[in-house]
Amino acid sequence: MEKHSVTEDNYDSNPDPFLLGKTLICNGQGSAIICCVGYNSRSGMAEEKLQTEQDQTPLQQKLEKIANGLAKIGVLAASITLVIGWGKIIITKLVLSESWEFGKDFSIFLDALITAVNVIVIAVPEGLPLAVTISFAFSVMKMKAENNLVRKLESSETMGGANEICTDKTGTLTKNQMTVKEFYTMDTVHTGRPSNFNELATSKLMAEGVLYNCSARIERDDKGSLDPKGNPTECGLLRCLMELGVNCMDPLLKKEKFTLHLIPFNSSRKRAATLIRHPDNPNLVRTFCKGAPEIVMQYVNKMYDKNGKVVPLDEAKKKEITKRIITDTFAVKAYRTLLIAHADYSWDEYLRLKDANNGFGSEGDREVLEQNLTLIGIYAI
Repeated sequence: MEKHSVTEDNYDSNPDPFLLGKTLICNGQGSAIICCVGYNSRSGMAEEKLQTEQDQTPLQQKLEKIANGLAKIGVLAASITLVIGWGKIIITKLVLSESWEFGKDFSIFLDALITAVNVIVIAVPEGLPLAVTISFAFSVMKMKAENNLVRKLESSETMGGANEICTDKTGTLTKNQMTVKEFYTMDTVHTGRPSNFNELATSKLMAEGVLYNCSARIERDDKGSLDPKGNPTECGLLRCLMELGVNCMDPLLKKEKFTLHLIPFNSSRKRAATLIRHPDNPNLVRTFCKGAPEIVMQYVNKMYDKNGKVVPLDEAKKKEITKRIITDTFAVKAYRTLLIAHADYSWDEYLRLKDANNGFGSEGDREVLEQNLTLIGIYAI
């Protein structure tokens, strides 16, 4: 369901601007106010109603059976002890015809009862749970020494008996931090952080293609250092630009002021685009497009050559870049590639396109802005 922010104009026609917790957002971006968390949220209320008692582990089930068996044996032994103790007194009095002495005989009956109760208490293994807990604690520490962190004591039984572990990679086996290793621009591959980056004719476009078409942000951490937050791929791009000496804070803070239209990334498009009114030239409207090279390359028809001049890009050159750069240089190293391109319009051209495409009211109408792109570069991450 498509969501819109509440304004004075659409207040009556927009009765449900709320997002439920854990909702998957397929398209778009924006800001939201958190109204409630935990069990006060809708998802929290549902989880609270669906909560069930945690199942016992196989070891706990076996120990419970043993404890129940011992308890039954204890009760049986206590009953036998009580019957023998009381029966001995009764038979002795009846056979020998001895007289009953209330105080002495009551004491004997009471001693037999206490003995029976002691048998029951001794038979119940009350120290077993403590012994099992201590055993689990030792197991957890031993597994930690083998780099197997167990959060719950009971889980050590299951993990200790596992032969194979299936887990997700991102954020578990890896840090979920993307890093730009190489980049391609002006028909040249650059490795690492070249010192002459700012001297390249496309350096400003390489930076703007990320900064104005980016959902990530930059915040200060506990130590006061600037640290990108958000999508890991975009954070890797921002971190690379910062290491190259690019001032990333100012464009990110002001990008909403210059943004005219957004075409968000999704799995079917495999690309994202942003249309801005360029801050250095109000008459210049520029589309920045970034995405999977095999997709964005279809909309590219120009590129920057080694001299920084815009030259036509034919199908033969596209195939050569795809094979020589993307496949043979980046893909063989298992790098993720991201192509950056742009298209320029005058303000009058933009207005004509806007009128001809329903004011760019839908994502499909805005896709006309992604045509006739100029290849800026390719990041290898």
